[in-house]
Amino acid sequence: MANPTSLFAHHEPVRFLIAGGINTLFTLGLYWLLLNWLSYPMAYTLSFVSGVLSGYALNTYVVFRRRWSWMKLLAFPSVQVVNYLCGLAVIWVAIHWLRVSQMVAPLLATVVVLPINFLLTRRLIRGRMSHKDGSSIAIDQPWEDDLHTRSAAPGFRRHGDVAGQAEDEPGTSLSDRHSH
Repeated sequence: MANPTSLFAHHEPVRFLIAGGINTLFTLGLYWLLLNWLSYPMAYTLSFVSGVLSGYALNTYVVFRRRWSWMKLLAFPSVQVVNYLCGLAVIWVAIHWLRVSQMVAPLLATVVVLPINFLLTRRLIRGRMSHKDGSSIAIDQPWEDDLHTRSAAPGFRRHGDVAGQAEDEPGTSLSDRHSH
């Protein structure tokens, strides 16, 4: 029987959905709790800020498997402002135009904002690679993997690699090339 944690080892979108589900339950629970004392915009704002902090931790360690970075933590809220504004707009429209309950409106906002959230979060947290022609793409390089055991896409090199050194070839890893 396969190890349940290994089933999601290379499925970033699945890990994103699971971690996001956990974070969403936490955030919604906090929102619903705060509605006992606060207006829905204030409850949403406080639960959103809490969700940003827990979301950064979950996305860093669980989804994209990177080391903690204070710079990315500081940048994460600025990227999440787009999610906040989109979510608040969806909630406002849902409550005022569609007559959706204040309790249900954040669920609708979550569904609408989810694809934006994934793309922005991945762009911030994932590493970058440079193609030989100078263009770059984002790659998944989990933090627990040793740099010398990862293989990059053919024709790409990692930032800091000297041209002609550590260039990736199909089916080889950096450790294979360094062991020769």
